[in-house]
Amino acid sequence: MIIASTLLAALSFSCDKNERLRDATEPPLIDSFSVSGADIGQQTNNFRYINDSTLCSYDLINKNLVFFQKDKSGDYHAGIKKEIDTEFWSMYFRGDDGKNYFVDGNNSIAEYNQTADSLLEQYAIPHHFPYLKDSFALALSNSMPIIKIHDTLIAVISPNSNESLRLYYHEQEVSEFKFNPAKDTISYIRSYISKPPGLADYDFPLGSYAFHTNTVFLIYPQYDTIYSFNRSTSTLRKIAIHNRDFVQPAAFSCIPFTPEYGSCATRYSLHNFRYYGIHYNEVTKHFLLFYKAPVREVKGRIASHKDQPLQVIVLDEQLTVLNYYSFAKNLEAGTSFFMIPGKGLAMPILDEHYETTRFYIYHL
Repeated sequence: MIIASTLLAALSFSCDKNERLRDATEPPLIDSFSVSGADIGQQTNNFRYINDSTLCSYDLINKNLVFFQKDKSGDYHAGIKKEIDTEFWSMYFRGDDGKNYFVDGNNSIAEYNQTADSLLEQYAIPHHFPYLKDSFALALSNSMPIIKIHDTLIAVISPNSNESLRLYYHEQEVSEFKFNPAKDTISYIRSYISKPPGLADYDFPLGSYAFHTNTVFLIYPQYDTIYSFNRSTSTLRKIAIHNRDFVQPAAFSCIPFTPEYGSCATRYSLHNFRYYGIHYNEVTKHFLLFYKAPVREVKGRIASHKDQPLQVIVLDEQLTVLNYYSFAKNLEAGTSFFMIPGKGLAMPILDEHYETTRFYIYHL
């Protein structure tokens, strides 16, 4: 009798847990704030937290490093704008040393700090890699961050010439580089993973990654798998997620530069699964895995992206699934997020005029 009761209790707990995992409600909102005073549409992928009163971003169009100051209402407004004195700056990231780094079109990295008016150091990026022979650039978004740890960079090198488009699908790898201040260069050290086969069949073959406990956690948009590379032991692990909403995407057959490409790509994104990014929340000690599932049937009208809400899986530090959530708000998909220490991940919604962004922070 006791054994039967115990089994029933265990089954009840298991069922309750499964029901909870299936119930993808919106997560609890912690806080929100707006950012305004510049063309925010050009900057959402570049926001960085400096301190509680200051945010920073890079204006890609006007070549300005923009500092946003918090007002009494808790919102941020553009203040100081520092012009970057070359037309070739194309990307921006913030180092663990508090300095601002810019990657230019000539494949060098320049270093500035918040108070300096001129360039401090400039590092040339090597022009030869074991897996990339043609023209290249460092890839950068908030789901593919350039991570600086002392004199080491973790980044993705991406082809950027027509001659190397085939490498766009086959050859990008998350790699590690070393600063060499004496020679003003960055040296290639190693790659963490050989890219899984088959990515050339899909529209977006770049992986997203997060960094935690000296380990890189990588996921590709089309595969229900997390790869982890421990930098201390050089151990690569492959962990199946078993996302309940995962459906293997169809091959991407839309042809670029044709009149039909836009509508074809839209239909594809609506009706195929895709992971949009992985982040680690230092506050909750959770991994956050963002995705969009295929649109379910819509009756009486044409489906749109509003019918395909951003969703998230919450995982613990052992990459065990804890919960599923779905966002009612039309949040930008994964690439524009940034971490606010002590709170969590700030996720934006742009207004239609790109003049104001409201960031939302959820308990995840």
